[in-house]
Amino acid sequence: YGHRRIRAAQVLGRSVKAMVRALSDDELVVAQGVENSAREDLSFIERAMFALRLEEAGRTRLVIQQALAVDKAEASKLIGVARAVPREFARALGKAPKVGRPRWLEFAEALKDDAARMRAIAAIGADDFSKADSDDRFARALAAALRKQGRPAPSAAAVKLTDFQGQAIGEMRASDRNIKLVLEKSAAPAFAAFLTDKLPGLYEEFRALAASADASKDY
Repeated sequence: YGHRRIRAAQVLGRSVKAMVRALSDDELVVAQGVENSAREDLSFIERAMFALRLEEAGRTRLVIQQALAVDKAEASKLIGVARAVPREFARALGKAPKVGRPRWLEFAEALKDDAARMRAIAAIGADDFSKADSDDRFARALAAALRKQGRPAPSAAAVKLTDFQGQAIGEMRASDRNIKLVLEKSAAPAFAAFLTDKLPGLYEEFRALAASADASKDY
């Protein structure tokens, strides 16, 4: 790790102070995994693909566990999913940051069926597929793999929520099963507590308006 910083220093023509240490290949892999984990939250599939690359490079399971700070069982699941999901699928779907282990395991299991794999390929090859965000792309591919026939079920529609100044508050995502409200970190948890306190009254107001509208239809 550090190759991007080295290139940046070279482009800028800057000298930098460096701490040089002698590391074995295994020690370097562990250091790289710790560095990457500390810098950003890697998604499940990113960690899975990293674990598989390490194993294919000859690293032991113990080294992989240390690099990703996981136990033996979790390392096995990461590598199992990475082996079951073709690399071209993973590249097409992207990071999918909101998709955790259970849904990736479900997808990996579905892809064992040839027909399901072909449906997923068709979904990934759709003209509008790349325009969706990474989580939505995963939802479409999973829906296609699980469906017996017909077109994949549409992914949940997201509505961006902003204040009167146009600042982001969060988003509301509606599907056939439920409606989810996700708040921006800057708005929560204070706004979440305020909203929770106000929701019963808002719901009663909505019911009263709905009842009034229904009554007017009778005349």
